[in-house]
Amino acid sequence: YGLRVRYRFLLTAQRYLGMLRFQTWENRLRAEALDYCRKNPPRSEHVHMPIPRVHVGEITAAEFYRKYIKNPHPVIITGLTSESHAVKNWTPEYFRKYSDDVAPLQTDKESDLYARTSRFGDYLDYIQ
Repeated sequence: YGLRVRYRFLLTAQRYLGMLRFQTWENRLRAEALDYCRKNPPRSEHVHMPIPRVHVGEITAAEFYRKYIKNPHPVIITGLTSESHAVKNWTPEYFRKYSDDVAPLQTDKESDLYARTSRFGDYLDYIQ
């Protein structure tokens, strides 16, 4: 639990003070997390957990925030209509405002799980 709290604090600090300022701390925290994961491998029932499905009309915004945003994990949202904000507006052009933001890039090296060399705009160009 303490590792998770420190990681969330790190993410907040990176967001407001800059990602590169905390590179050393992030590397130490990542190494500690990997060490913990190696010492405590997941049980089989945790590896193949089903992703919950939520129908838009069956959950309030506050409930959705509490269950899926505050403690982030995957969720499938069903029942979105063509009139919803997401369907109408979430296009590559909509996300262009984040083009200069640095996006983590997964590499194949175990020692360097994320390389901070790619801009989000590069991902958008690749998708298009």
